[in-house]
Amino acid sequence: MGPGSPAVTIAQVEMQRHGLATMMLLGPTESLVIADHTAHIGKLAADLLIEAEHGTDSSVVLVCTSEEVIEAVDAELALQLDDLPQVRATAARSSLGPNGGAILVKNLTEAAEVSNMYAPEHLQIAVDPQHEEQLLDLLINAGEILIGQNTPFSAGNFVIGAPASLPTSGFAHVSSGITVDAFLKRTAIAKANEPALRRMAQTIVSMSDHEGFSAHGNAIRRRFS
Repeated sequence: MGPGSPAVTIAQVEMQRHGLATMMLLGPTESLVIADHTAHIGKLAADLLIEAEHGTDSSVVLVCTSEEVIEAVDAELALQLDDLPQVRATAARSSLGPNGGAILVKNLTEAAEVSNMYAPEHLQIAVDPQHEEQLLDLLINAGEILIGQNTPFSAGNFVIGAPASLPTSGFAHVSSGITVDAFLKRTAIAKANEPALRRMAQTIVSMSDHEGFSAHGNAIRRRFS
């Protein structure tokens, strides 16, 4: 379990073709940053490059309420790309260019709509702190959400403890990251008293009759008839 190279993903696909269930396919890496006019340009560019350097198939998107910030970040990215080794810079240019880009939105509500539709693997919020909670309430689909410019993706990847195996390719719409919970076995335990069972009785009987399971319903009827 866990993320792997393209070779690992291909092996998983082959096993699924032969009927063996495996975990969700992970990759390529993708990230999205929601920013407003208060974002620090240097930090914003640096954080966009974190996931961008993974490979030429990665995708990085900036969703921003300020055209001026987008233009400033574009210029800053050109400078910071020069500090990367050639192989990482090449990957980042693909991630930010053909595979990603910047989206100008009217407000943070529209930014959340764009993000939820994209359902990114990694999502960072780089907005005015007074709007963080409001924006967080609007965000539904993301593998992880990192709040503020003191919470870069690299901190999430290496130290904080957020899952490193996260849904990609839109699967954040329907699934979550892999945590220790994936390795745990659970047993459901329940107990009802008589008043509670009486409140459930009509629902149980109705569903039993609908599905044609007489014994299910009779177990209730014999108690309370």
